[in-house]
Amino acid sequence: MPIPEWLEITKAVTEVAAFSGAAVFFGYKAVTGYLIVNLSLSASAERTHVDENWDDLAIAVTLAVLPVPKQGEQHRLPDKMLQPPSGE
Repeated sequence: MPIPEWLEITKAVTEVAAFSGAAVFFGYKAVTGYLIVNLSLSASAERTHVDENWDDLAIAVTLAVLPVPKQGEQHRLPDKMLQPPSGE
């Protein structure tokens, strides 16, 4: 039995909405820090012109795991960051 075209379109739209929603949800969680402990996230992009109709885009995302502090160990900012800026 053939599947109606409107059902195929509805299926595709629903899948795109579900994947987009999941990406937004987990992206939000990553940005706000939930579910990720001691993780550093950085991204960079580079665009290269190929010809008048085409460009290449390279996106690099770096995830770095930071060391987990030992129990009872306290961390603080480096002294250089705590000093007020010098008046020039």
